[in-house]
Amino acid sequence: MPRRYRSPGGARRAARRVPPQGGAEHTKWPCQAAVAVNTDAVTSPRTGYAYLDAALDGSGPVLAFAHRGGAYHPEIEGLENTVAAFRLAVDLGYRYLETDVHATNDGVLLAFHDAVLDRVSDVKGEIAQLTEGEVAAALIGGQERVPTLAELFEEFPDARFNIDIKAEAAVPLLARFIEDRQAWDRVLVGSFSPRRLGRFRNLTGGRVPTSASGWRWTRGSSRTCRPTRSRRSLPPLSRTRPVVPVARRR
Repeated sequence: MPRRYRSPGGARRAARRVPPQGGAEHTKWPCQAAVAVNTDAVTSPRTGYAYLDAALDGSGPVLAFAHRGGAYHPEIEGLENTVAAFRLAVDLGYRYLETDVHATNDGVLLAFHDAVLDRVSDVKGEIAQLTEGEVAAALIGGQERVPTLAELFEEFPDARFNIDIKAEAAVPLLARFIEDRQAWDRVLVGSFSPRRLGRFRNLTGGRVPTSASGWRWTRGSSRTCRPTRSRRSLPPLSRTRPVVPVARRR
């Protein structure tokens, strides 16, 4: 069989994709497993973002987040992204809560991970095609309603939120939501879509800290796992504070 042609540029890109070699501490790719990192000697300079700088007066440089409210905690198994899940996280001492946002057909932001209700609720359908009232009929785990983002902000006024934008329609709604509440210091926004994240950054004028996008190197960490063409810069924190790469399901 003839060899497949590879351009010089393609060969160089392939060479860059070769995983690091070394002892047992190395994994094939940085996104496949967590790597233990000693952060005792880490210093965390002020970034100018209150969301991040508030941790400097705490016990260490690592922020603890309750992902989807602590979705796999045994006391709230099956109740991810519900008020009950977030309340348990807050009761356990978490002040940084991670959630996701979708937009309903009538322009309401919901704290929900999937594009459809099917996996975790007793109602089927795509959120973008349903009104808030129609989604309100769904029960997660047979117990809890799908909360709006506004409900979470009101229920937990002392919490900060890491918000993953899951839909294009949610981008301008989230920017307006933060502006209306002057909540720039309570949120950090991310997305697996560089386009959504770039659009959000433009709408908020850099007032809100955002997650990494594209191939980013961070001192003391491995490279992020999703290549994009984004060239936008991050707050200084992303270039100074080590990040422990952990495998994460979308």
